[in-house]
Amino acid sequence: MDDIARRPLEGRDSWISIAVERDNLTIPSALGVRTSLALAVPFPEDCRFFEDTHTWLRYSGHGADIRFAPQTPSLYRIPSAAAGSESRQRAGGIEAFNRLRVQVTLPGLREAVRLAAARGVIDEAEGLAIQTRYLLNVAGMLLLEGSTGVAGELVEQARKLSWTDYEKYRHDYPIAEVDR
Repeated sequence: MDDIARRPLEGRDSWISIAVERDNLTIPSALGVRTSLALAVPFPEDCRFFEDTHTWLRYSGHGADIRFAPQTPSLYRIPSAAAGSESRQRAGGIEAFNRLRVQVTLPGLREAVRLAAARGVIDEAEGLAIQTRYLLNVAGMLLLEGSTGVAGELVEQARKLSWTDYEKYRHDYPIAEVDR
């Protein structure tokens, strides 16, 4: 929550920042979107976890101009249980929940890459680097949560996706614990 207050995401193509350095947008229930964009880029019907991040990556990749309105109040419930949210429990625990994170958001990121490339914002090589960095970014965040198994899997995926980008960016993320 502090990160959102200090560094709100704004402007076009904020999906890149979400992918490579943040993995958050804002409180999903406090977001508003134009009807035309919501119709052009609908929420995925088959997702029950992380569908908001998946969709907002695609909104931004589509060219949406995101604005932050701090005067719009919103509340967010932060779970007091050490195990985290009820969503994590419904998903089958933290490891399963974190696997779902990537299973749902990575296709949204791939679509954002495709949309941004079609608009001429990035090229294929930049899109591959962004996807590789996303995997490393999420791996680093999951390590902080103690989810070492999934983090290790993501580092391996990043290596396989682009060894060149993996080597270039791996030191930018706190993944040393699983980077073997």
